[in-house]
Formats: sequence, structure tokens, C-alpha cells
Amino acid sequence: RWSSDFQEVRADRMLFFRDELPEGRHTLRYLARVRAAGDATAPSTKVEAMYEPERVGLSGSVRVKAE
Repeated sequence: RWSSDFQEVRADRMLFFRDELPEGRHTLRYLARVRAAGDATAPSTKVEAMYEPERVGLSGSVRVKAE
């Protein structure tokens, strides 16, 4: 089980913070509301270590279709 130590919800993105994160694969899920029918793209996720800029991870973007 994983949770964030702090989070910020902004109009254009969500930010999750952890003081420590053990090595391994992690999954973060959140609910996004669609406000209108049509196609949208959820941008890629970026993970970075604040004091170790060489440690970074990116996911792919996801296409979402709302009817």
C-alpha cells in the first residue's frame, strides 16, 4: 500500500510528494472527471527525485474517449 505525504490539486495537474520511496515499481491511481463528451489526452506522468535529477521516470500518455 502506497500513499503520498503531501499532494496539490491544480487546475491543470496533480502533484504527489513522498519523503521516501523504496526501490521498485509503483502505481499511482486517481480519479479524473470528464466535463464534456469527446476525445481527450491524459498527459504522461513524470516522476523525479528532488535532490537527484538523474533519477527520473516517464509514462506514456493515454487517450480517453467520453460519450
